[in-house]
Amino acid sequence: MLIIILMLFMNFYNFILKANLNLRLQIRLQQILPHKQTIYAAKTEKVKIMTTVELYYSDTCQNCHQLRAILMEILPKNMKFKEINISYPEGQRRASELNIMSVPAVAIDGEVMFVGRISREEILKEISSRK
Repeated sequence: MLIIILMLFMNFYNFILKANLNLRLQIRLQQILPHKQTIYAAKTEKVKIMTTVELYYSDTCQNCHQLRAILMEILPKNMKFKEINISYPEGQRRASELNIMSVPAVAIDGEVMFVGRISREEILKEISSRK
């Protein structure tokens, strides 16, 4: 009987030690973690964010394909270009988030800039203001 009580006590003691160790580790991590976050935030401020140009189009839209050709021709290499087909559910979801009701539509950095057919000069003017 004494052996059983002794074993129970040792198990309970080990449990308390582990719990105490976990608590000390959590406290230490909370002390260290904010410093890592501020270092990370300082690093992200130095990174230049690329401009993203998104073209919302449909397969059956002739103006969309013409606008795509213009964008592919004039966009600089430092800009990210995405084509989003609204014929698919993911494209429809993204278009509804930006309240796009007709295509072609061009969004720059998540902000709708142009809807419908636009000239090369208008695109160049907007892109040059973003550089």
